[in-house]
Amino acid sequence: MATVKLVLDKKKSNQRKDGSFPIKLKVEHDGSHLPINLKVYAHLEAWNNGKLTSKYKEYKKTNLDLQNKLMLASNIINDYETEIKTWNCKQLRDFIVLEIDKKRTDKRNVKNEKQGIKETFTTAKGNKTIKLFTYGKELIEHCERLKLYGRAKSYKQALSAFENYTNYDKEITFAQITSRVLEEWKTNMMNKPMKDTSYNAYLRGLRAIINQGIKEYKLPKDGNYGFQYFKVGTPQETTKRALNLDLIKKMFTVELEKESSIWHTQQQAICMFNTNGINFKDLAYLRMNQIVGDFERIKYNRAKTHKDFDIVIAGKSKEILKYYSTNKKMNSDELIFPILPKEIVGKGKKEVTLYESRRKVFNKNLKKIAEICEIDKNITSYVLRHSFATGLKHSGVDENIISEQMGHDSVEATRVYLDSFEKDKKDGVTKSIAI
Repeated sequence: MATVKLVLDKKKSNQRKDGSFPIKLKVEHDGSHLPINLKVYAHLEAWNNGKLTSKYKEYKKTNLDLQNKLMLASNIINDYETEIKTWNCKQLRDFIVLEIDKKRTDKRNVKNEKQGIKETFTTAKGNKTIKLFTYGKELIEHCERLKLYGRAKSYKQALSAFENYTNYDKEITFAQITSRVLEEWKTNMMNKPMKDTSYNAYLRGLRAIINQGIKEYKLPKDGNYGFQYFKVGTPQETTKRALNLDLIKKMFTVELEKESSIWHTQQQAICMFNTNGINFKDLAYLRMNQIVGDFERIKYNRAKTHKDFDIVIAGKSKEILKYYSTNKKMNSDELIFPILPKEIVGKGKKEVTLYESRRKVFNKNLKKIAEICEIDKNITSYVLRHSFATGLKHSGVDENIISEQMGHDSVEATRVYLDSFEKDKKDGVTKSIAI
């Protein structure tokens, strides 16, 4: 659990010429601690139990200011509890610094003048609202500061698509985005034509931006915002995404040249499938300290949902993990698989770019393995995940258990994975009585 407290930094190297020391916020997280200099200085005799004493000039006013900054930092830790699990101490410290510099208190509800949002305003009908594109730009930059590049990309694409469509100027507000506007935009995208997966992604991205703005600026939830009366559709399944277990085994057992690129992909794919269809990103960032016991279990926090997983290491995975763990220290934060070099981790956009490149190589190699096995299917890491879920369904496992194993937020999400299985079952019923 991350913590923060006010301290007087008594290091001799930080002492000023007048004998005073800097007061700092000490941020502790992930086994590390880093300071934030608040640009307030005090002598030793003017500091006691985390507060300035009467020996400091204007101590009451300064103490109030220091406590406000401490409360802001504490609120950030509480509000971002889920996200913080994926941050290191420096990321948390830097984010708190940004929030303090913007003087945002009480869950960051004070408007950010630097980003062009001076205040919320009220429409002629009395609806409290804010500007979409101004707020959206701030939210994207906010996500990028937190290294949430996938989320920032989703927001950016949605805003760009909406901006290209709309005849409104860039001053359009949340209150102007009615259900009619959304229906017209959706119809426009459908008539292009555009894949339903694309336009639904844009709609979901815009909805997420508006929902975040409503929450952050405490807009009334009954303020007649368009998404209250507009339902974003579920993309239609276009192709069968799952492979049956016989084909999976064929890909996993075919002999490939050891240490070749496709051989490494095969070994990683086996681990991916055996560990509940782990997401490729979670596989790439799997660390030695997430292995429990003598390669008995894996405990990790999923990047997408931030849910904790505790998975048994089954089948050939134990042998593969031991192979990749050679010369690596148990309980260290070293990455297990050679997907990303440790030097690139924490390098922001460079890291994201390299990760995307490695994922494409992985999927390309899966297609090569499928060709060698004479499997005429478009195989990706996503297909492996679907195949794991469908394999469980074929084995008679209850949907609720499959949902839990996959880490889905709801059984409905799991059913999307199982659509092809249900279709096959229905087709079989039809064929059984057809004359």
